Amino acid sequence: MTTVLDERLSSLPLTRACKTLGLNRSTVYAHQQRAANDEPPKRCRQNSAQPNALSADERETVVRTLNGERFTDQSPKEVDQRLLESGQYLCSVSTMYRLQRERGESGERRQQRPAQHHAIPRLVATRPHEVWTWDSVP
Repeated sequence: MTTVLDERLSSLPLTRACKTLGLNRSTVYAHQQRAANDEPPKRCRQNSAQPNALSADERETVVRTLNGERFTDQSPKEVDQRLLESGQYLCSVSTMYRLQRERGESGERRQQRPAQHHAIPRLVATRPHEVWTWDSVP
C-alpha cells in the first residue's frame, strides 16, 4: 500500500490516490507516522491468542459435558446452573454457547414438529344466498 502511494506522481493528490485505491486517507497517514517513528504495526485482537482462553482439553471437556446424557435436553445456562449446584465450574455460559456455535450445535436441542401451514378456507359466493356461515360480518 505505502509503496504505491510513495511512488505516485507528484501531480496526483493523495486524496485522489486513496479514493482510487479504496483506502481511507487517515489510515495512510497513520501508517506513515508509525513508519517514521519505527513503531510496530498494531495487531488485530481477533487474530491474537487470548491469555485466558481454554486449552483444547478444557474445550473438549466442556463439549463432552454439554453433549452428555445427563444434559441432553438442557441449554448451556441450565447446564451451568446444575454444575454450580454440584460444586463444579467449567467455564462461563457465554463460552459454552460459543463452543456450541463453533460446532453448529447451538440450535434447539429437543426434537420438535415442524410448523404446519394450513390454507385458510375461503368461501366465495357468486349469487345471493349461496354461502351461509356463522362468522360473516354484516
